[in-house]
Amino acid sequence: MKKGIIFIYLCILSVLQINAQVETRYFNKEKASESIRQLKEWNYKTIKAHQLPSLDKELLKKAEDDNKRGAFHWGESIEISYSLSDGVWQNVSDGRLWILTIESSDASSMSFVFNKLYLSEGAFLYIINEDETVLYGPVTNRSVAEGRDFITNTILGKHISILLYEPYSQQGKSILKIKEVVIGLREQDIYVSKSINTSTDCSLDVACKLGWDLEADATGIVLSGGYGGSGALLMTTDNSFKGYFLTAKHVVDHSNSYTVTFFYRRKTCGEESEYSTITCNNVVLRASWSDSDMALLEILDLPTSNPKLAWLGWDRTGAVSHGGVSIHYPHLKLANIAVEYDNFSTYKNNFWRVNWDESTTKPGSSGSPLLNQSRRVVGQDYGSLGGSGLEECDVVDMIYGKFSKSWTGGGTNTSRLSNWLDPSNTGVTVTNSRRRHASVLVGPTYICSGSTGSYSINDLPSGCNVSWSWTNGFGPTPPNIQVSGTTCTINNNVSSSYIGTLNAKIYYYGTLIETLQQRVIAYSGFYGLYDYGNVTNQQFFPNSPIWVTKGTAVHLKSPNLVNKNVSYSLTNPSAWQFISDTGVLHVTYPNVSTNNPILISVQNNPPYSNCDNSYQLIIMPNSVLPGYSLSTIVGGNGQIVVSLVEKEYSDEVRSVLETCGNKMTMIDTWTLEVYNANTGKKVFGKITSGMSYAIETTGWTSGVYVVKAVLGEDVLSEKVMVK
Repeated sequence: MKKGIIFIYLCILSVLQINAQVETRYFNKEKASESIRQLKEWNYKTIKAHQLPSLDKELLKKAEDDNKRGAFHWGESIEISYSLSDGVWQNVSDGRLWILTIESSDASSMSFVFNKLYLSEGAFLYIINEDETVLYGPVTNRSVAEGRDFITNTILGKHISILLYEPYSQQGKSILKIKEVVIGLREQDIYVSKSINTSTDCSLDVACKLGWDLEADATGIVLSGGYGGSGALLMTTDNSFKGYFLTAKHVVDHSNSYTVTFFYRRKTCGEESEYSTITCNNVVLRASWSDSDMALLEILDLPTSNPKLAWLGWDRTGAVSHGGVSIHYPHLKLANIAVEYDNFSTYKNNFWRVNWDESTTKPGSSGSPLLNQSRRVVGQDYGSLGGSGLEECDVVDMIYGKFSKSWTGGGTNTSRLSNWLDPSNTGVTVTNSRRRHASVLVGPTYICSGSTGSYSINDLPSGCNVSWSWTNGFGPTPPNIQVSGTTCTINNNVSSSYIGTLNAKIYYYGTLIETLQQRVIAYSGFYGLYDYGNVTNQQFFPNSPIWVTKGTAVHLKSPNLVNKNVSYSLTNPSAWQFISDTGVLHVTYPNVSTNNPILISVQNNPPYSNCDNSYQLIIMPNSVLPGYSLSTIVGGNGQIVVSLVEKEYSDEVRSVLETCGNKMTMIDTWTLEVYNANTGKKVFGKITSGMSYAIETTGWTSGVYVVKAVLGEDVLSEKVMVK
């Protein structure tokens, strides 16, 4: 066997060791064959296609009517009979390739139902569309449940090729029979369509709503014949991580065969980049109940070893939720999210009534989970009270079957949730969402000056790697991060304190499965900002007055205030709020006649008392800023005696100002000027260092003069009469 084939085959085996399900990957045009070396070498596009018969146009109208009433009717099943004798065999390196190409002028997509599929050791099957944007496979015999139909994912396009490779050593041992093809109706939106907008007036891509990755990874698309909807994996009380998948009964009433596809969502908001999907075929119905439109499937071939999968917690108390969300697949397209900010209300006893504030749900969303304010499942999508209004993005009331009613359902194992989700009858009323591998980012929140914080991932699944990054929060300098494989260190060797977020992105064979975050507070030299009046982003320091206007709120923010004990003494502020976890202090100096300072004491909480020195903040009204007033006296001899008079301070104020180093004695120099008020002409100017100066006015014209004293940026003035 050639080395190239050996390498490719080993790569395929490595994927199969991850799970026995079948992956669907999405590419830009003509890129699928580049991902698998054999596809580029195989000459499969020259094979003449088998033409499927045209569809009855009445089917399109029926599909539209069905979509207004219930499950999303996305395709029509056609009975066919294809086997290995209907394809073409070609000799390829160390084996042979079977090719069957099927074409339908009515199709926007196709899904195939195999009633017999056996692949010999080393054999594998791919399905690819004509423009090479969708690649399904590899399928091996491990992917097929014995004695059950094998149903493929839906492949976009009207010209689809099925490719079966057999090694020479296993030639003639594979068996393949296709009994049915589901044709995607071209007037309908198919979920493999690339045309979906990331955000419109009536849709919101879940990738554009941060913080919902775990919940989105628990949801999926369920297909039943030519019908489909949404649903989600549910946690059991014994944390069994079984494949219990909640959806709506009306979604799965059309066939006894089901497929469930996970991860059909965008990686990043606004980008044409989707995750590879996983499609499960071995799915059975465990329970259903019409009165709440509940159906519970069990996915027997669920890839539980895949750490990207998640299971949703649930709440069966029946308590009213103050808002919530639904993650769903409108028209079986990429995952969306709808958001409600108001209370759910009851509708006809067994249902919740919701009116979305952000986005909406559409045909194809049926069966999607309704999550309460605690992110637990409390129902599944039944439909709309607005009929076809959903197509025009109208705001309509949505109805969800109550989880609390479905719990006991019709009183039998096949009509209730309880015995499946609580097999030991524990009586638990709520469970939490989680992944099977609950990876945890561990490391210190606080790093003292000159110290190092070390961070790593606990319970990192096999086959995963970690990418580290930093998001700066508050403070002047980003940290020095050093990465070594799955660990990283942060050295706090900067001069000012800062706050930020350490991000650990976990990848599973190149696919992002989770982002963990750790808040980091580095205590070093003091760094703080404050606002007062119209002045913003002014830095303040301990033991130096923060000058404020009486009656005006001051907002102080500093990493050095986070999780500290903060208290005030002396003057009581008229408003006071300290938010410890963000290091924000809101304080207002009272509108009173006194001018005493507000002294704010900041103390560390154990065990970080040695991490950052304790200190004092001082708030002073700007009415007592250190300064002078101007005094002018015209003597009998015609002299004008100009004096600087220092402001009067209380003992408390004087003590604070002297402690802070503010000058309380005579200034070094100042400029004295006199102007004729009538002509504006300057008649005198001098720089002096004394606290007073006598000006001779001999020869001046009688009239009013303006005396000015310039002290740095301050200008004092007073009018005098010279006779």
